[in-house]
Amino acid sequence: MRSACSCSPSSAGRRPAHLSAEFAGGKNGLVRATVVTLVVIALLYMGVSVVSVGVLGARMPGVPLTAMLEIGIGPAARPVTGVVAVLLTFGAVNTYIAGAARLGAALARDGALPGWFARGGSPGMTPYRSLGLLAVLSVPVLVWAVDLDLLMRATSACLAAVTLAGVAAAVRMLPAGRHRSTAVVGAGLSLVALAFCGVYLVLPAALAVVALGALKANARRSYKFRL
Repeated sequence: MRSACSCSPSSAGRRPAHLSAEFAGGKNGLVRATVVTLVVIALLYMGVSVVSVGVLGARMPGVPLTAMLEIGIGPAARPVTGVVAVLLTFGAVNTYIAGAARLGAALARDGALPGWFARGGSPGMTPYRSLGLLAVLSVPVLVWAVDLDLLMRATSACLAAVTLAGVAAAVRMLPAGRHRSTAVVGAGLSLVALAFCGVYLVLPAALAVVALGALKANARRSYKFRL
């Protein structure tokens, strides 16, 4: 149960949501990429889980993939697994950084961040200003060497909260029928995963309060400017 919060967003974390404007095929390209991502990730996770239980059983260590490879290729399994893990990590980090930079530009465009950060947010352009803000915000984590477990759980709580907000919006926006029913099921599952985040829910709640305050302050400034 403690790992449910971390595993839920991680299993679908390679989603291309914030990079949707970059797809040449528009809506169809985004749908295909999303479906392929979900199917491939689900099959990989299920395959590793089933094989790990079947091969290792009660002797399963903390890193079951390495243990299974050692059975097949011997001591070379550890460096091979390490190299693959690094490559996969860089792939995921690259996707998240690109998505976060796009998200920052979109927030600036909509008034949640200063408009100066919106430059470069159009399709085909690079949001260097938003990317720079992301780099600055990442410095404290690197300098203070934040506990990895704490960082993962806090990040997962934020991702779970964003996922719940997204599917809840889909429930409200989609017309009645199969798509809305799917969104309702997704909202229920997301709510269950969010409940497992426990005390870490304080972080997305605090960020939501700050975001609402920023939007209201921006709305008041815009109103005074029009006057």
